Amino acid sequence: MADNQNIPNQSAGASIHDELEARFHWLRQEFLPKHGAKLIAVVVVVVAVIIGIAQFQSKSKASELALNEDLGKAFNYLYEGKSDSATSALEAFLAKPGSSDQQQAKAALLLGNLQFQHGNLDGAEQSFARAKAKAGDIMLIKSGAEHGLATLAIEKKDYSKAADLLESFIKTYGQRTGNLKDRYAKTEAADEITTVPDAMWKLTLVYSELQKPDLAKATADKLVKIYGASRQAVQARKFLATI
Repeated sequence: MADNQNIPNQSAGASIHDELEARFHWLRQEFLPKHGAKLIAVVVVVVAVIIGIAQFQSKSKASELALNEDLGKAFNYLYEGKSDSATSALEAFLAKPGSSDQQQAKAALLLGNLQFQHGNLDGAEQSFARAKAKAGDIMLIKSGAEHGLATLAIEKKDYSKAADLLESFIKTYGQRTGNLKDRYAKTEAADEITTVPDAMWKLTLVYSELQKPDLAKATADKLVKIYGASRQAVQARKFLATI
């Protein structure tokens, strides 16, 4: 696979420690920089589009409709590939009084994603925190913000914080059990959020950074068992093969 072309080859004389260090170097330098931001971008844009369309289709009073139109300008800029204009439009929207918590949550989630992509990590952290606080019971927005905060912690190398956030994320949104009997009978609980496998893979890497190999292995094993068909499970199997 293309993503794996630059994985360091294992040397016959290398120690297990050296092999793991080489693989973790690849994961940090190649995998996360390449896929981390993309994942957040995809999740946030999909969330924004789904909720945005639903909002625009609803009946609103005049003031709310005007605010929705302002928010729609940011969506249009995003679709046109004008991320700087979209960022400015979202910042202006959030500074304007009168918007609902739901509108603020949507705008803050999308703004956080753009700020992350532009390298404004502190700004992204504030935006994701605002989105989480304003999301209420809108699971798509809340989970997107929580996933963003965890990825930011990894980017900042605050691995203890990242571990806490990812553990909470998986506990909250990971409903699948990996019980094959229940799965074949179609009675296994289903995840409402699709990013749980990615959170488990990131947690595996975080545990490795924290020098907790037992937890890293247990998390990778669980990922393979429960989400064996996922892209992240492929990476987890390769990780397990090195230990």
